[in-house]
Amino acid sequence: MSGKSNVRRIVAGIMTIMVLSDGVAFGWSEIGHRAMASLAYALLDPQTRSVTADLLRQHPRFADDFAAMMPEEMRSADRAVQDEWIFQQAAVWPDIARRLPGNEDEGPQAEFSRPTWHYINQPLYLTDSDRTSLENHLPANLSRDVPADAAALREMNVVQAIRHCETVVGDPSRADAERAVHLAWLFHLVGDVHQPMHSTALFSVDRFPEGDKGGNLIRTRQNDNLHAVWDRFPGGEGERRVGTFADFAAARGMATGLLAGLPNEEANDDRDGDVETWLSESRELAENAAYTSEVLAFVRSLPPAPGEATPRLVLSEEYLEYGRKASARRLNAAGARLAKLLGRL
Repeated sequence: MSGKSNVRRIVAGIMTIMVLSDGVAFGWSEIGHRAMASLAYALLDPQTRSVTADLLRQHPRFADDFAAMMPEEMRSADRAVQDEWIFQQAAVWPDIARRLPGNEDEGPQAEFSRPTWHYINQPLYLTDSDRTSLENHLPANLSRDVPADAAALREMNVVQAIRHCETVVGDPSRADAERAVHLAWLFHLVGDVHQPMHSTALFSVDRFPEGDKGGNLIRTRQNDNLHAVWDRFPGGEGERRVGTFADFAAARGMATGLLAGLPNEEANDDRDGDVETWLSESRELAENAAYTSEVLAFVRSLPPAPGEATPRLVLSEEYLEYGRKASARRLNAAGARLAKLLGRL
């Protein structure tokens, strides 16, 4: 099947497509995940799409977090369009789970939200001295193996979580509801592991002894902090719409632009199923494109224990332009790889 012609066929006649451009003010954190899901949907054969959406309909939160949130315009759409929206909603559901009632100890939030599953804090050291002081006792889970202890499953990093979710989804002896929850997580985590700021944290004895939380503690003029800057690539700055029919259309259009305009070499080789490779690519991008010399020089200029009163970094337009293009390539890779993963499962 031709991916490009398939996407055009799906989109034609339903809405005016919003294509990927610098002027689209949506973020990777929400619209980006939805676009990745639509890209995967476009690349799958009809049977795999249908089987995947049917399993997601067995999600124990489907009535509240899927059906009740479906845009009104979508309710009268045909089954295929609804299935694509369900793909999109699955890709953002783990972030919805963060806002469910309760807290980390009780209620739906405790049952479904797993904050540590979204990232892994592979260390990048500000100086050689920081490396010497910190590398043997980092407060970070860097394991790649899925823990045997049930309680430890709640504290997994993104690599462990992807491997765990693949096992659960691929096991037909598990309850459909359990498989559906882990399938939604798999949609989301494949996107997260392709985001460079979910792969790495900057460590410094004086400034970030426990890491900078993937750039969250580096304040920037654009989009508040370095992590948010990357979350909101590709696109631009500004208000984001989430959960509307226009949101669905924008994500769909972004997926079309990715597929048509960005040939993805990484997702067409023999490393497609290797989460370690995906992580390694994100790590390389974090070192070379996210934590650039301009960013590290700014951090070195900060006083020890930087806080809310510290200056904000103004990122160069060259930095931002490269970030937009690099993030679009990562979304493209994530969508293609998610499709192949779903096909195998």
